[in-house]
Amino acid sequence: MIEIAKGNYISRIWFFYAPEGKGELDVLAHLWRRLPEGLWTLEYRFRYYEDGKAHDSKDRKSLYVGTFAGPANEEQIWEKIEVALQAMRSFLPPGFAMDVTDGRTDEPVEVVRLLLTKPYMHARIEEWSS
Repeated sequence: MIEIAKGNYISRIWFFYAPEGKGELDVLAHLWRRLPEGLWTLEYRFRYYEDGKAHDSKDRKSLYVGTFAGPANEEQIWEKIEVALQAMRSFLPPGFAMDVTDGRTDEPVEVVRLLLTKPYMHARIEEWSS
């Protein structure tokens, strides 16, 4: 789950999905860090569909988290992640598409705006404070 909040810098989001929603799973990954000096963190999850619900479903999900220690700029980390994701993609069923969204912001409204342009994204506000 992507935690959208001021100060959570969302660098890039990757989404693997079956064309026309005919798959049995999807994969969501994102690179982020807490500003100003938080560690770069990669979170990714596999979602195996059990029903047709976007929220409150019985889908099985598995979440993985890794951090990058040491000096590295954003683009260097992207390159490393892209290699790993392409390897992972080879294990997914044929025909899976990969969508990449550059966030490069910690502005919640901008992140939501970017995500809402994606037909496969379903968002729900769980907590909102002004």
